[in-house]
Amino acid sequence: MRELKSWMWADALAMLERAEQMQRQFFEIGSAPRSAIANWQPPVDMLASDDTLLLIVALPGVVAEDIQIALVGNSIQISGERSLPMLARQTRLLRFEIPHGVFERRIVLPEGSFRLVSQQAHEGCLYLNFQRLG
Repeated sequence: MRELKSWMWADALAMLERAEQMQRQFFEIGSAPRSAIANWQPPVDMLASDDTLLLIVALPGVVAEDIQIALVGNSIQISGERSLPMLARQTRLLRFEIPHGVFERRIVLPEGSFRLVSQQAHEGCLYLNFQRLG
């Protein structure tokens, strides 16, 4: 029984290490030019009612003017860039978890036709309100 617990513990630690490696890879520092491929994707919440759809996109530290939104077929594409704060350029990095650089996220919308009614950047999130057509 003791060997089984040791094996399970070792397996769990290996999985945690792999998850951390994947997270570091997913959020690597982006210093590529704007035309480069995106190096991170912001997380998104999607909420719907009968006639509306709300997307909440987590974009901490991204200036609203640096966000591009495009409706592409039955999806929406959100892209832009999160720059390093000026202070970060003059200091040593001790921990680096918040993604930086070029980002892009394409979200497939639910069935139906939608029209973007409003967009607002507030407290590190982008709120996109859609109205269902027809």
